[in-house]
Amino acid sequence: MSFIAAIAGLHLALQTGGIQLGIPNLPPAPDKDQVLVKVNGQDIKASDIAALLWDAKAEEILNEVTYFQLAKAEADKLGIFLTGKEIDEGVQRELDAMRANLAPGQTLDQAMASTGQTKARLYLAVKTSLYLTKIAFAEFDPKLYVKVSTIIIKPASSSAADLASAIKTAQGAYDRLQKGEAWEAVVDDVVADETGRESKGRLGWRLLSAFPDDVRSELALLRVNQFTKPAQIQNGIQFFRVERFGKDLNKEELDQMRIDMTELLRLQAVNKIRKTMKLERVWPKLPAKPGVEMRR
Repeated sequence: MSFIAAIAGLHLALQTGGIQLGIPNLPPAPDKDQVLVKVNGQDIKASDIAALLWDAKAEEILNEVTYFQLAKAEADKLGIFLTGKEIDEGVQRELDAMRANLAPGQTLDQAMASTGQTKARLYLAVKTSLYLTKIAFAEFDPKLYVKVSTIIIKPASSSAADLASAIKTAQGAYDRLQKGEAWEAVVDDVVADETGRESKGRLGWRLLSAFPDDVRSELALLRVNQFTKPAQIQNGIQFFRVERFGKDLNKEELDQMRIDMTELLRLQAVNKIRKTMKLERVWPKLPAKPGVEMRR
């Protein structure tokens, strides 16, 4: 996933005056009376086009600065920082990805211009994304995770008969697995949900603390490829197969685990930021509702 797409979970706006963006070679805005061009002797000043610029891209850019400020503020609290090398390498990766997708005869500048992208905005997006990734892994401990697959049997209705039938099906599937039958074959036979069949029940890495107490206790006693007993949950009868414990990974496996979990942990980081942030929307001013006085 690209850096730009990765920050899309923060669709917000706030007052951003005084923020130090740290974007290299960013030209200063001209004074409002600065003449930009003369047309047949007529001056066109910065003030003449300011409103058009605000109308064209202001809210998009304001949002991007918002994303950056929220991520940086959280990073500052956690003592997280970025190096110039990390930022430069991140920008280069994005530019390389763009070059790889250029249309025949198209230049990188043309491709960026066609989407309203600039190198300054790309630089800001990369910094935001890198902050979010570091925030996501700030408290990451692989020992707290287990990789699992699952089979869930959903009763056809809430009736006792249908519940009993689901329990019987789940127990039968469990017994087949205990006798050595292939997981994939059992999933194909008993899982009604198409998505579950296609994924073969794979859930990936999950926090041990996210499981109910009885399931978590059982998981702690299992080895790889062993199964929890079927248990009734809100949506049906479910049991889990242990694929891997985070505590047992070697360096190569741990590196892959971090790759696999990046998007999930980033989403959790974004959700945490959204719950604790304090924003005040001051532009554009929203119209007052009839009979309601606008606050100044």
